[in-house]
Amino acid sequence: MGGLGFAVVAVWVGLSRIPHAELLVFLTSFVILAALMRKLLFNLGQKDRETLIATALLLFVFRATPDPGPAPTWWIIDHLGGDGTFFAMLSLLGGLMAIAGLYLFRRFMAQRSVAFMVIFLTLAWAVLSLPVAGMYCCGLHEWATSHTQGVIGGRAIVVIDTSLMSLLSEIAMVPMLAWIARTAPDSLKATYFAVMVSFANLGLLLSQALRG
Repeated sequence: MGGLGFAVVAVWVGLSRIPHAELLVFLTSFVILAALMRKLLFNLGQKDRETLIATALLLFVFRATPDPGPAPTWWIIDHLGGDGTFFAMLSLLGGLMAIAGLYLFRRFMAQRSVAFMVIFLTLAWAVLSLPVAGMYCCGLHEWATSHTQGVIGGRAIVVIDTSLMSLLSEIAMVPMLAWIARTAPDSLKATYFAVMVSFANLGLLLSQALRG
């Protein structure tokens, strides 16, 4: 009933055009998740409590980091001539590379903690965002075109960058899910999964609210 009530409130807020609706949905979600987290903590020992709280906060902050939103897409359309076919190809390529990344990094993920993976991905994505920023700010694509006789231009840079970022796009959640499956009490595994994934999605909601 609680979940149904929250869904009704979220839909009503979204359709009623209330100022700062996303922030209101975020606060409501946070209160509900905090209540569920409190229930979980009562059933854990001190060490497991600290691990659960730290992991939830880490995932929340990781997903809450604001991103540029659709701005790079519009820039690619306006300055690189990106069209529907090009973005469809990028989407397909991204999906295939994400699957490949899960296979290629399976041992790497198994041997690292959730905290390490989040920090690693944050640094990796910061580095991989530089080519698009370089094209926008410094004309990197023009420099690359002139120094490679047109072999590597703006679109090629976008394709390469998308491929590399997609390789890492799905590996953040795998160590977390493995940790939950290993440490959660048998009677609370479903609640563990729900709360942790919800915290990650809540961070994404805050990121969108801050971006707006």
